[in-house]
Amino acid sequence: MNNMLSSSIARKVAMALSGLFLVVFLTQHFVINMTSVISPATFNSFSHFMGNNAVVQFLLQPILIFGV
Repeated sequence: MNNMLSSSIARKVAMALSGLFLVVFLTQHFVINMTSVISPATFNSFSHFMGNNAVVQFLLQPILIFGV
C-alpha cells in the first residue's frame, strides 16, 4: 500500500486533482467577481451568502486551505 501511494502515477493523480481544484476555485471567483460589474446587488447577495453561511465558513474554508 505504501509503495502504491509513493508511485509516480499516484503523484501525478494528486497533482491533477489539486490543479483541478484550483481551476474550479478560480473559475468560481471569476464568475462571482464578474457579477459585480453586471449587477452589484447580485454580487452583494453572493458576498453575504459566502460570509454568513456556516457550511462555507466552517466546512469549505478548511478544504480550501488544505487544497492550496
